[in-house]
Amino acid sequence: MNIPILHAGFDGLRVTVDADISSNTRNALAAAKEWALDNKSSYAIVLNDVDFAVRHSGNRAFSIHTGDYGAEFFLRDPEYPSAIGPAITMDFRAFFLATKGLEGAQAYFYKCMNAMEVDFTEDQMRVSRVDFAVDFLAPWFEPDVDAVILPARTGKREFREKDTSERFFANTDVTGITCGQVSNRQLTIYDKRAEVIAKQKLGWLTIWNENRLLADQPAIDLKDKNKSRVWRIENRVGSKCLRRRWEIKSWFDLDAIIGDVFNESLDKMRYAELQTDRNRSRWQDHELWIELRKVYDGQLSKYRSGVIPSEVRTVNRMEHEHRLRQNVYGNLVSLAASQGIERKDFWPFTINEMRELEKSAQEYQV
Repeated sequence: MNIPILHAGFDGLRVTVDADISSNTRNALAAAKEWALDNKSSYAIVLNDVDFAVRHSGNRAFSIHTGDYGAEFFLRDPEYPSAIGPAITMDFRAFFLATKGLEGAQAYFYKCMNAMEVDFTEDQMRVSRVDFAVDFLAPWFEPDVDAVILPARTGKREFREKDTSERFFANTDVTGITCGQVSNRQLTIYDKRAEVIAKQKLGWLTIWNENRLLADQPAIDLKDKNKSRVWRIENRVGSKCLRRRWEIKSWFDLDAIIGDVFNESLDKMRYAELQTDRNRSRWQDHELWIELRKVYDGQLSKYRSGVIPSEVRTVNRMEHEHRLRQNVYGNLVSLAASQGIERKDFWPFTINEMRELEKSAQEYQV
């Protein structure tokens, strides 16, 4: 089946920096925040040719943003260095990533850091969350929570129209399924059309229809649910997955292997065709999931190396241990030869040498 794809790309990106803003920036933000507090409204300022809006919230920190096509920032006040958490958190807006991509995000990151006069080194930054989303025009589809194949002990939730309490399921349409935790690895499948209408995010309709135009297809009319229902399948990876398993910290790491991270996610959490086989791991991928894999293969191929850092370390350690054992064995053979030990007496000789080594080690410790 040829399932129309309306959009595919990075949808979320969070970067933290363990370095403070300059004193000049701090003073400018403090003055803007004071005005915002008095007027209960955001205050617009310009820092080194970049427009920011300063909110009145944030307590001992600054909450600022650069608009729907920019990023959100949460900045620690340098006058309160004992505050918990990173000094700078930068969350890219979905519309920015949809139009500028990962390369644009990297350039914009440095532009904003320069604008706020943040003096930092690359080892002070961390990538703490990355999302990738694909929007399918599939009015015929409705997700079934039983079709989601997950690792053991992974939680999942189902949402329904007019009732998102997660407790009471009436006879209404399923609007979404969420599995896993965003701090590690998470999969969500939801009705993007319903969200666009409810939250008036009509920028997505513009993006979808531009892509429809490029594909020589008619525009989508959101008024007709039976022809315009869009399902988003979104994979999210958080700090635990990025750092512990994949050791992703910098922009270089992200460019090198984020494709491998998401490729693994497609296997860890997947949507399958419902079958009678009790071994759910043998269930075949749903046709939407098959198309999803094709999108990932095409768009994320340049972000792959095919290597998991933790596995490389394991292989290197095993190889190193193998060489050390060879050296030990070779030294024992040489020592036995120098003392004229015959072949039949080699292992008793080796055991005796181990005892002597143990004695020497104990004397050394004393």
